[in-house]
Amino acid sequence: MTEKKRFVCVNCGHRVKELFKKYSNTMKTTQCDKCHQITDKYIEFEEFIILIDALLLDSCAFRHIIYNGDFKLYWKVSLVVLLLESFALCRQKLPDPPNASLHVHEKGFYTYTLQNMITCS
Repeated sequence: MTEKKRFVCVNCGHRVKELFKKYSNTMKTTQCDKCHQITDKYIEFEEFIILIDALLLDSCAFRHIIYNGDFKLYWKVSLVVLLLESFALCRQKLPDPPNASLHVHEKGFYTYTLQNMITCS
């Protein structure tokens, strides 16, 4: 028995039957019944653009990757996002005095990475 893939609107998360309709040689994106926006704008984008939006922590890009995309390397994207978010927190929260050692910043980065891993679980 084959399981039919279930899609979601990347804007609101509402379940939809299809992301686009195909007419002879053209493709037309569908609109969500709930929010009335394009169901998944990312089906027309290159993978690189989708990954950049995911790295910028865009929830629509994450919904596309998880629910609608044909992406298989979830753990790699998750790891990159975790490390980037930890680095951003480290740079934002740790002071940068002139005599601060690299060890202090490295320890802070690892601390924030661990903290992010715990809060995501």
